[in-house]
Amino acid sequence: MRSEHGRPSVDIKIRSAAIDDLPALAALHVRAWQQAYVGQLEQSYLDSLDVTKRLEDWRQKFSGMKGGILLACAPDGSLAGFLAYNPPREPVPEGCDIEIGALYTLQPYWSQGVGYRLYAAAQEIFKAQGRVQSCLKVLDSNSRAIAAYKRWGGIVRPGHADLQIGGKNVQELCVVFRVL
Repeated sequence: MRSEHGRPSVDIKIRSAAIDDLPALAALHVRAWQQAYVGQLEQSYLDSLDVTKRLEDWRQKFSGMKGGILLACAPDGSLAGFLAYNPPREPVPEGCDIEIGALYTLQPYWSQGVGYRLYAAAQEIFKAQGRVQSCLKVLDSNSRAIAAYKRWGGIVRPGHADLQIGGKNVQELCVVFRVL
């Protein structure tokens, strides 16, 4: 199998998360932020991210989740990435009926097709549910991710949301995907 870049992709299995996966998911989430947002968010903020706090957040979300979490598992069983989806948070473009709330892979798996495999698996779920459009929000400074989303057929919608993350003002864009 080849990645969206045409390179051979790694042997990854995609599966739904279970409650027992939450500790590994929390650790992955923190590490992925620390890798993905270097130079985009304050380094002191990234260094302060706490796995225990993130685990508490995931436990709360998981208990009342109205969507799902997909995990990308490496051959050794470790997590390479994840995607979480849920009903859309406001504001989203008209017609968007499901939101990808998080999509992260660890740096060793960048450009290996792992993120795309997670996205494609989610799109299959959305299609089976009769969804029409999915969307996700991304920092406007995250050019690597935006380029990938465009390769996958995503359309960046004009407009943005102003946020503050770790004391830094940032802007968030919305990318829309047609569910095919």
